[in-house]
Amino acid sequence: MIALSAEGQSPYVARPWLQQFATGAVARFRPAVKGVVQWKLLVANSRGETVATFDGKGDPPKEITWDGRTKTGAPVTPGLTYSYVFEAHDRAGNKRNFVGQGFTVSAYRLDTPAGPVLVLSGRDLSSADAGAAGYGPSMKYGSKEASPMFLEVASWLNQSPKVREPVRVAVTARTLDQASMLANRAVSALSGRVIGDPGRIQAVTEVAADAPEGGTLRIGMVK
Repeated sequence: MIALSAEGQSPYVARPWLQQFATGAVARFRPAVKGVVQWKLLVANSRGETVATFDGKGDPPKEITWDGRTKTGAPVTPGLTYSYVFEAHDRAGNKRNFVGQGFTVSAYRLDTPAGPVLVLSGRDLSSADAGAAGYGPSMKYGSKEASPMFLEVASWLNQSPKVREPVRVAVTARTLDQASMLANRAVSALSGRVIGDPGRIQAVTEVAADAPEGGTLRIGMVK
């Protein structure tokens, strides 16, 4: 038993070489304007809905960072295209709008009082699987191995002391079949890799016609 433990890799071990999830800012804006008395930065999703707003008086900072939270504090949906508009008012009362290029939010991690929340899209899974051979020493990703995305999710969840708290896997996709497939894949990958009773991993699915292609997953602990 001791020999096997020494040779076998624990499913609970941290994997610091996995860096699929961004931390901190998911987008950085650098407004190069001077001589303004008031400014506002609006970030909108592909539906035209404003998801984040920044404003201030005087010249704007050299860099404005967005952590991926919406105005309500909820994690923004990855896989969608976002756009932004910067509004500037000068001393004469003139208003100028600067429209930026669209961008996509990739997989990212948020730290919350309940623990880490990891947000990713189905496309992130496909990209990670395609490049899995480059992650970690002697790691093989065949049909029986989990995606490196899920290995990193498990690694972050296992760093939390709340090993008895439920883990919710919230999946949104365009069809029920797609949502169920993603949910089953996530639960299967995390079971046995997350410390504690595997039954604490709970899947919740939602069907939305305007969900990103490939669906999205939000994984985190529930209070």
